[in-house]
Amino acid sequence: RRQGLRTMERIRASLARGNMPADDLINAVLIFIAGIVLITPGFLTDSVGFLLLIPYTRDLFRRWLKNRFRHWIDRGDTEIHLF
Repeated sequence: RRQGLRTMERIRASLARGNMPADDLINAVLIFIAGIVLITPGFLTDSVGFLLLIPYTRDLFRRWLKNRFRHWIDRGDTEIHLF
């Protein structure tokens, strides 16, 4: 709960400064996913949920996701549609 509140505060501060808070948004999504996964029964889901709550492992996963997104976009396989 505290991590989510801190992350939301960092997002608000970044937006107030006029910056795009990409890392903080990814962290917020990962914390949200951790919460959902933690309420799902099972040892594996609990393990993944706890790993996503630890800042160090969440940072590793965030970096991996960003690299994965860059790779998809650079290959040209990904299209982004704005509505």
